[in-house]
Amino acid sequence: MFEGELLSQAEAKRRRRALRLPRAAHEMLAKGLQSLKEREEPRAWRLPATHVGDEVDHYRERAAHLQLRCAQPSLRPEITLDHVDELTLRIDAALNLVEMGARAEAGVKPLILYYACSQLCGEYARAFLDWSHDQRGHGLNCVSSPSAAGTIVKFQQQGSFPRTAAAVFLLTRAVTPFLPLVTYSRGPMNFTAPGELLAEFGNEEVGQIPPEFTVEQLAAFDFSANTLQLRKRHGLHKFDGESSTRFLLDVALLFAGSHMVRYDSLRWKEVLDGKTNALRITFEEVYDRFLDAGVDLILRTLEDPSLGFDRAILPSGTSPYRVWGR
Repeated sequence: MFEGELLSQAEAKRRRRALRLPRAAHEMLAKGLQSLKEREEPRAWRLPATHVGDEVDHYRERAAHLQLRCAQPSLRPEITLDHVDELTLRIDAALNLVEMGARAEAGVKPLILYYACSQLCGEYARAFLDWSHDQRGHGLNCVSSPSAAGTIVKFQQQGSFPRTAAAVFLLTRAVTPFLPLVTYSRGPMNFTAPGELLAEFGNEEVGQIPPEFTVEQLAAFDFSANTLQLRKRHGLHKFDGESSTRFLLDVALLFAGSHMVRYDSLRWKEVLDGKTNALRITFEEVYDRFLDAGVDLILRTLEDPSLGFDRAILPSGTSPYRVWGR
């Protein structure tokens, strides 16, 4: 298929089946890795084109130089059969959870879908990238509150969530608020004089990951304010990361829902009752985005790693992760 071509439902089902079989998955990932190595493109507005491998190397070197406590990536030199064998087992398990979660009752739905999503994010981040100084764990933590809306989600420096955010940045160039490092191997060639659009570009490489958000803040995330903060901090001008941010927010909301299901059933009952807040609608929208598009977007990236969350892959139209009015 050509880049950007919309998938039919039948093609999406075929891809899911293929990625459960090592031989078919090996062929798909080998082509994806080759495209990553060959593709040369700019990483941000007014930057010269570079190869993904150079950006991955630069990210790892800068993370080590700045002594950041984050995982450091390397582009895989090849796709081995052992790697694919493990990956297909994990994808099969994740898709089984997706199928269970799609049918699950509201009382347990976020728990099942979170683990499906977390598993797929793990394969997304590890399909083409290897990580050193990495740690197991969600990369997220929850603190209960007297209200469901006040439940706190804390963001950590290591684990699956920040690793996914870094992989999104390296593969698709999308900057999000959840990055420990925003760095590029080459800077802009113009608009860099004092007072011009890119005068501050790259002066601040270290990201400022928010320590925590409440569930209410995640549900009502202010894209405009956070985009402006990122642009100012890193000296960006044109910004393209809202869709990836929405996906990562959905992962965090699924985690919060799974926490309430497991450890705070009264707060989850509050969500399900929907008497004093609109959180149930928020969670149902998260489920729909993930089941209708998120699953197949992640799987499609194994064939086309540069695919971003702003791209529609199903004939239903535009991507549900796209943020309108930006």
